[in-house]
Amino acid sequence: MALSKLYLKLDEDIKSAMRRKDEFVLKVLRFLKSNIDSVAKDKLKELSEEEVVAVLRKRIKQSEDAKEKYAQGGRADLADSEAREMDLINTYLPTQMSQDELARIATSVASQLGARSMKDFGRVMGRVVGEVAGRADGKSIKAAVEAVLQPPAR
Repeated sequence: MALSKLYLKLDEDIKSAMRRKDEFVLKVLRFLKSNIDSVAKDKLKELSEEEVVAVLRKRIKQSEDAKEKYAQGGRADLADSEAREMDLINTYLPTQMSQDELARIATSVASQLGARSMKDFGRVMGRVVGEVAGRADGKSIKAAVEAVLQPPAR
């Protein structure tokens, strides 16, 4: 199995950051590559493109949580650093789909499955997650599915 394109791009960008002596980018990209390598070692195989994207998304989630904590603790400098890190990581992720597109997919899946209430949430959510494959985050998907399955307000 060949290495994923995203992994190879990270590797090339690490070399480029070394040549430019860009310490921040170098630190972040090395950390990402280390995370990917660690997950690959745990799974005893090279990661697919989707699995590499999942590792990057997990890191963004961790940075979001850390940014919130730093901001609450009055450490704006560290919160800004986490925000810069998230911005850099986002450049490696596939473009996120719009809320409208996500709502259309959730509606389509719900009608295909005959889902009418929140009792069907798990089935619809699983299918929508499979269809959007890394182009939307979990919170957005959950919100779209809930909006489709919620009874209309009276």
